[in-house]
Amino acid sequence: MPYSDIQGIVDDLASFADETDATTYTLPLSRQNRLMHYVQRAIDEIWNYRPWNFKYALFGPFSFVNGKGTLPDRFSNIGDNGLLWDESANSRAPYAEVAMQDMVALRASGRQGQKKWFAVGLLDQTETGNQQFQRRLWIADDNYAGSFKLFYEMAPRMVALGDGVPFPELFHNTLFAGALAKLQQAKGDPLPIWRAEYVALLAKVTANYHIQSGQPNQLPNAVGGQW
Repeated sequence: MPYSDIQGIVDDLASFADETDATTYTLPLSRQNRLMHYVQRAIDEIWNYRPWNFKYALFGPFSFVNGKGTLPDRFSNIGDNGLLWDESANSRAPYAEVAMQDMVALRASGRQGQKKWFAVGLLDQTETGNQQFQRRLWIADDNYAGSFKLFYEMAPRMVALGDGVPFPELFHNTLFAGALAKLQQAKGDPLPIWRAEYVALLAKVTANYHIQSGQPNQLPNAVGGQW
C-alpha cells in the first residue's frame, strides 16, 4: 500500500514484527530509529539496484574555475545515462569522462588542446575539515570557464521519520518488504520467505518500471540511430 512518509513504514514494521499497534501504543524513539535503520538499508539497496530515471537530475549552468567545478548536492556519479556538455559551445557536444589518472597526466603535460574530457575525483589535497574528501569535477584547461550543464546520478537520500518516501508509489510495497526482510534477518529468523518475497517484488517492480527493460539492446538514438 502507499505510504505518505517513512513514519508509516516504521509503524507497520512495528506492527508486523513486534505485534505493536502504533495507533494505540507509543513506540519509543530509540525503537523507531532502529526500525528506520532497516528502512534506510532497503532504500539504499533498491536505489542502487538499477539506473532508475528518478535517480537522475540536471545541474547548471555552472562554470569551471582553474579547471575545477563544485559538484551538486547528492552527486553519486555520472551514471550510465549521465552527460556533461558546454552550453556556450556551438556544437554543445557532450564531454567524455576519463579516469582521474588520465586527467592528472593531461593537466601535467600542459597539452590541453581542445580535448573535451572531464573527470570526477580528488586532486586538491590542501582542503581541510569536511572539504578534504569532497570530489570535484575537472577539465583539462585551467583557462576555460564555459557554461556547463551536468546530467548526473544522485546518491540515495538519507531519510528521517517525517520525510516522504523517496520512490514512486509503485515501489512502496517493495520497500516495506525489503525493510522487513532485513529486520527479520537481524533478529536471526532462519525462514527464507522474508527475503524471497522481497526479491520477487523487486523483480516485478523492475519489470513494470525499469526504463527500456522490454526493449532489445540498441544504440541510443542520440549517437547513431535506433538500430
